[in-house]
Amino acid sequence: MIIEQLIDGSSLTHTEQSIANYILDAKNDISQLTSYELAKNSYTSQTAVIRLYKKFGLKNFREFISLLVIERNEYLKHNMSSTDMPSQYFTSLKDIQNTISVLYSEGIFRTNLTLDANVVTRLCNRIFSSRIIDIYGFGITESLSNTLAFKLQSLGFYVQCHSGINRHYLDTIDQHNVTILISQTGSNPNVEELAQIMKHKKNYTVGLLGHKNDDIIDNLDDYLLFEARSFTDIDSMYGTLTGNYLIDVIYAHLIYRKQISDLALTKE
Repeated sequence: MIIEQLIDGSSLTHTEQSIANYILDAKNDISQLTSYELAKNSYTSQTAVIRLYKKFGLKNFREFISLLVIERNEYLKHNMSSTDMPSQYFTSLKDIQNTISVLYSEGIFRTNLTLDANVVTRLCNRIFSSRIIDIYGFGITESLSNTLAFKLQSLGFYVQCHSGINRHYLDTIDQHNVTILISQTGSNPNVEELAQIMKHKKNYTVGLLGHKNDDIIDNLDDYLLFEARSFTDIDSMYGTLTGNYLIDVIYAHLIYRKQISDLALTKE
């Protein structure tokens, strides 16, 4: 997401950092700004503003500012909420409540920062046109795969959930299947092997990953990340919370698409 790159600042020039500082300042209303006004208010140039949004792959300033308004609102809302963790996570009921609240807040915020709407749309398109949806989860992520499978089945999709590799079954897979690989660590050897097999079979495969792993990603058609890198001492709980959030985003998008499709059929 753009806001994450502006916050990090490592890829920005000194001039671009001045623009970023103005954008990130909560006191500044950016929603109605023109490129000229942003340049003037950040003491830079319109050329620098244009160069900045083109660096992010955007075609015009209005697209740039519209995305930023949404992302910045999420960022500011998150920063205004309390995210102080107790020194000992589970010493009392109050600490437990505070810990779980912070895990949800942090996890959803960080997952939203990397959420790629285009990938969500492509995955949902493929699910609607698929013959079979195969979902793989190993170890702790088996619960996530079961959750996703149940929700897709409730919408009428034919889903199979796997916790192991059946090589005889893999021989039957064709390009009408969709394969979803879930890995909280991003380094599960079974997931790596399946990604390679599916790439060879040219089967559409998407990863729902808690960590980026180039060995897996290079063999996937698409991937979505859920935040599982923070709070490593309770990472199993954290990754499960954020993984379920990502699943709910996909599920809700499918519900919306199904409602639109059903409405269109009703009008015919």
